[in-house]
Amino acid sequence: MNNEDSKLIYQNDNFKVFIKDNSIIVEFLANINSINTSWLNGGYFEGLHYIFNTSLSPKDMDEMENMNFTDFLSLKSKRLGLDSSSSTALVTTAKMESYGLSIKKYKKLEVLAIATAGVRYNSVSAGDLASFYEENGEYFTLENGHLPKPGTINTILIINSKLNESSLLLAMMTATEAKAVALRNLVVPSFYSEEIATGTGTDGIIVTSNLDSDNVIDNAGKHSKLGELIADAVIEAINISLAKGMYITPKTQANVLVRLDRLKFDINLFYENLGLNDSSKIAEKEEFIIKLAKASWNHNNVAVTSSILNILDEVRHGLMTKEIAYNLANTILDSSISGEENEEIKKLLGFCIDYYLLE
Repeated sequence: MNNEDSKLIYQNDNFKVFIKDNSIIVEFLANINSINTSWLNGGYFEGLHYIFNTSLSPKDMDEMENMNFTDFLSLKSKRLGLDSSSSTALVTTAKMESYGLSIKKYKKLEVLAIATAGVRYNSVSAGDLASFYEENGEYFTLENGHLPKPGTINTILIINSKLNESSLLLAMMTATEAKAVALRNLVVPSFYSEEIATGTGTDGIIVTSNLDSDNVIDNAGKHSKLGELIADAVIEAINISLAKGMYITPKTQANVLVRLDRLKFDINLFYENLGLNDSSKIAEKEEFIIKLAKASWNHNNVAVTSSILNILDEVRHGLMTKEIAYNLANTILDSSISGEENEEIKKLLGFCIDYYLLE
């Protein structure tokens, strides 16, 4: 590969990582095997020389209209100066500058995770309504399904030890669960339901191991140290990317309005309930919204909101009755939020309790 016009972001004795033409490229110097979700040399593959994660430009999307994904990725690899027969790839609309990179080590083990994460409009929870049905390569839109939006979490996981095919699959499973943990920790909502997201509708992953290594690993599950390193690296890489590209951090998520976003209720119903949607009350409504926005950053208010959302989750999952939930949620609200500066938040949370728990 010609490394001109490339920015080196990491290297060791076994591989190098570059950014070039809005793509992250991994060039391997050792004998590699992989398990991956790519259309290019997907599934289990040995003899891998290159990985790339590329951001789709408008021109790319136009070209994809006239070719299948395999042909497109082969063409893209050649444009990057890579041999398509020994490459595998992921695609996204995220900018590569928003990547997250994490390295975790323990004794002979080393794991590197690289992630690009876009979750604003395509976050989804496993089990949400599907958008299409596929039969023999033909796609049919489902009547009650959601429409897919842009947004993808792509993960590249490089393990310095030697894993066989089943061990790579186990490593992929651990990494996938770790992705869900990263989103759960930041309470990223599904765009399509009231659940916390477990990923997006278009996620991709590539896991590699070093066939030249003298350290042979059979178990990459959550009880193993390798599994722990995989999870830690994936969670950290996704967190970094979400912070850089989406501005999603523990600080930005500590907000009442951000937390309530996953309920998907129409805020205009709330304003109508207060009589603030009348055209004669524009100034009053604006003042209300300003106070509401300010109080939404109060950590006590966020804690109360989190407690009420947890109660609503319990009801939705059949773990608590609406009657018990209604009384408990109102008790928490009445005993935990007070003061004129928090009046708007208290009204909003009271409306949510009534809206979701009263028959």
